[in-house]
Amino acid sequence: MPIHDYHFTVVDRISRPKLWIRVSNPKDRNKRTQPILAKVDPGTDVSLFPSDVADEIGIDLTDAKEANVTGVMTKGNARLSRARIEALDVDHSLITGATQTIDVGFIEGGLLFLLGADFLKSFVLTIDYPNEVFSLTRP
Repeated sequence: MPIHDYHFTVVDRISRPKLWIRVSNPKDRNKRTQPILAKVDPGTDVSLFPSDVADEIGIDLTDAKEANVTGVMTKGNARLSRARIEALDVDHSLITGATQTIDVGFIEGGLLFLLGADFLKSFVLTIDYPNEVFSLTRP
């Protein structure tokens, strides 16, 4: 499973730790997204995704619990629902042992995919900023 020396992704001339993921409906794993590049953000408590992802994979947010979300990159109400997150290698192949089902905050009108501490807490995350790489390993 270990993800070693996963290179940062450059967006708008800024290098950041980002991980390819696929999100699926835990009740129907055939309903899943195409690979998505998510920002690795250990400062975010709950992983946050745009609400249209829930629609795409058939997660009904009608009765989902609401949570107020405030952060540097995101502000608004999120609806919390279970989602299955699969970590992918740079070639979009599944990384064995890096799949979790967690409560995700789906934000109406959201644009960012933030992979937060709720997903990351099962791993040892090492971020090497000078060399612009990061690693995820199991404890």
